Amino acid sequence: MAIEQNLTDPRHRMAWKLNVWAGNRCGERWRNVLWEYNTVIVTESVWEGKSNAAKTKKGYRKVVLSPKQMAGLKALQG
Repeated sequence: MAIEQNLTDPRHRMAWKLNVWAGNRCGERWRNVLWEYNTVIVTESVWEGKSNAAKTKKGYRKVVLSPKQMAGLKALQG
């Protein structure tokens, strides 16, 4: 994708991929990674620089990633 190709920092590229994989809407953010379950948890939204809990039940969700996706995430783990 053109957006991904224009992101030069690998951390930004992975953050963009995670948002696409999770189906995040504008302002939603994932915080927790459950490594043993190949899962990221979307828990909050950000609006005008302020972080809040997800507004709806659908806003709080678990996203299961493939082993290949998790490997990419683990490669950037600090």
